Amino acid sequence: VLRWNGVGRLESVPSAMPQHVIAASAHQGRVFCATAEAPLTVRYSAANDLGTWVDRDADGNEFPSVFDIPDPKGRRITAMRGDFYGLLIVWTENSTWVFRTVGDPQNDGVLQMVSVNIGCIGPRAHDAIGRDVLFLGRDGLYSLSTVQEYGDVSSASLTVNLRGLWQHDNQIDQRKV
Repeated sequence: VLRWNGVGRLESVPSAMPQHVIAASAHQGRVFCATAEAPLTVRYSAANDLGTWVDRDADGNEFPSVFDIPDPKGRRITAMRGDFYGLLIVWTENSTWVFRTVGDPQNDGVLQMVSVNIGCIGPRAHDAIGRDVLFLGRDGLYSLSTVQEYGDVSSASLTVNLRGLWQHDNQIDQRKV
């Protein structure tokens, strides 16, 4: 990783960047990701600084920039999508979460569960369409929408159940969708 030193050249920065990333997204000037080594932990970079993956307290002590996703079934994080009306969406195989923050995620971040039964099957199985985010779950296509009141997020199924189709058709590998 290279960083501008402020006086005319790029300098090498010791890399603390996560390895073996399984899901990642940019959000509010930071990069958020999950790794194979810690599949239920979200790590994030410093604001506008991809080379720094630690926070500092008022005394200058460093601590990891992380928060955990408390998936009730212990399923790993499969996908993330940032900057959805100021929210970071984090999916596991079986659940959907939103992370709200104004400023510092460590001190100001709030994690909220949207669904404990609906998740996203892979890191590229979601996209924004208008004011919604569509994503593919194990049982079908779903939509996340913002609710006018309080900026909450709700999910809705858009298709019939696909689980039976995937279980009986060996030609479809849902992990590659």
